[in-house]
Amino acid sequence: MPTPIVRQNHQVGSMDGEEPPSYSSSNWVIPDLSDLTRGFSICGLGNLGNTCWMNSIVQALSLTLPLTNYFLTRSFEKDLNHTSHTFAHHYSNLLENLWNGQKKDIIPIELLQELRTLVPSFATPFQQQDAHEAFTYILDLLHNCLNDSLTKSYHPQGPSDYREALIQHKRHDNSLIWDLFGGQLQSCIVCPHCTKRIEKFDHFTSLSLEIQKELETTNIYAVLQTFFAEPISEWHCPCCRKISKPTRKITISCLPYILVLHLKRFSQCPYTGETKKITNLVQVPMDFMDMKDYCSKNPSIITTKYRLYAIVNQKGSLSSGHYTSLVRRDHAWYLCNDKTVTTHNPKTLVSKDNYIFFYY
Repeated sequence: MPTPIVRQNHQVGSMDGEEPPSYSSSNWVIPDLSDLTRGFSICGLGNLGNTCWMNSIVQALSLTLPLTNYFLTRSFEKDLNHTSHTFAHHYSNLLENLWNGQKKDIIPIELLQELRTLVPSFATPFQQQDAHEAFTYILDLLHNCLNDSLTKSYHPQGPSDYREALIQHKRHDNSLIWDLFGGQLQSCIVCPHCTKRIEKFDHFTSLSLEIQKELETTNIYAVLQTFFAEPISEWHCPCCRKISKPTRKITISCLPYILVLHLKRFSQCPYTGETKKITNLVQVPMDFMDMKDYCSKNPSIITTKYRLYAIVNQKGSLSSGHYTSLVRRDHAWYLCNDKTVTTHNPKTLVSKDNYIFFYY
């Protein structure tokens, strides 16, 4: 039995013994999980009729070891709130079946049925869904089961700095889900007329990134640079009330423990409404990625390096495509294609089908 996660006012630990990024609002101690996958054989997930969108996300989340440890040790049970617990229990049961080593593949029928019950847009059988939407809903549903701050705080004044913004956020969103995946963006605008400085803080569990269509091949750093340099066409200053086109600086004031990057591979034509896939190649580092250039000068951010451990791929169109996942276990990569799991050459990880990247 792996060591359970303990709740304290302490920084989270590491998935492989290395120093993790700092998320200053974390209340959890997560043990070294480097031996959790030792002898573990990855189990496939049966397709129940165009359900690859769910299977690919579950496989990536299953290799998110702090989250999986939390459910396998049943630590989540003491954190359940007074809302319905059904989804969390179905997710826990699925992980136990994935990790018990008794089968090569299993059928995730209970989790799928609960997901379709709770998310009306997923209710139609055999209809292809978006994997990133599935990721967002699964995290939200787990968080709703585990959130121990069920009060909606009202703040007539915005937070004065990143610390206050985090404290305010934790008053109504407090669970291991947010402590693992939650990060904070800081947006700063300075009025060119009165020099008034306006700061805004937003929280995220993934960053959705635009791909530059004019470049056939680009890299993840260029895509991130575009995201953090988002221009403002026109702005009305609340202080001097003048209209201008100021500069806006967006930075990460609080890094998540698990960094999820989503490439916006689908764009809709404003005239025809047709959705097309953007197939430009986005190069990503296969070992460590450094987020230093996108972080604010926050003393609580100790390290900014991440390691890739899972990729969700999407082949084909949005309505009739197919999702698979690539996951790293120890030093090897595996392709999870529904119930079939095979080893994968790490030299071919980067492709035009890469859709979601998971880093720790």
